[in-house]
Amino acid sequence: MTPRHLPVAASVATLCLAASVAFAALAKKAPAAPAKAPVVAPAAAAVADPVARTQALIAAFQKVPARVKGVPSDKGFAELDGFLDFDAITQDPIRPHLAKLDAKQRAEYTAKFREVVRLVAYPDTGAFFRSAKVKVGAARPGNGGSWVDLDTRSPEDSVDVRVGLLWKSVGGTLKVADLTFDGDSLIRDYQNQFGRILTKEGAAGLLKRLEDKRAELGRK
Repeated sequence: MTPRHLPVAASVATLCLAASVAFAALAKKAPAAPAKAPVVAPAAAAVADPVARTQALIAAFQKVPARVKGVPSDKGFAELDGFLDFDAITQDPIRPHLAKLDAKQRAEYTAKFREVVRLVAYPDTGAFFRSAKVKVGAARPGNGGSWVDLDTRSPEDSVDVRVGLLWKSVGGTLKVADLTFDGDSLIRDYQNQFGRILTKEGAAGLLKRLEDKRAELGRK
């Protein structure tokens, strides 16, 4: 991730993500005689359409209040949880490094990293989407799912960055599987960061960093 991406990454992208997709069928085979197109319920369309899911995700982020004296509120967190596959989000960054953590350490890492992602990403990204200029593009296939690109402009530094959301199906619902900044994968960036930390400081060092971040955000 290049330096010019960092202002947006600190807000929009702290989301780090991962999952797996398959679109729900929205229509049956048409009969031989002319027939009207099947009607898709709005709720079903919203769950199966990557662009609609992207718009709903942005709206959900906008509901999350700003931090008070640096401490985030949990308001709106439950709704946002439904847009992310945390099993994949927490495991993909350490998948190449699993041998460096035992079972207990992996469980501790998973719980702490999930909480840090929520505490950092949700309020910061909410603040970004309340003020940034965002243009949602059309869905395009790729990486086993559907990409939706967001052309964003940060109001603070007027930096233009294209943010890509990879949507994949989890239990019939589209969820974010990865996030890119001008093509740079956030999941890959976390894999590299965690790899360096584990090499230099071991599993204990990574867990301490996560615990320090939790404490910084007012969690004990």
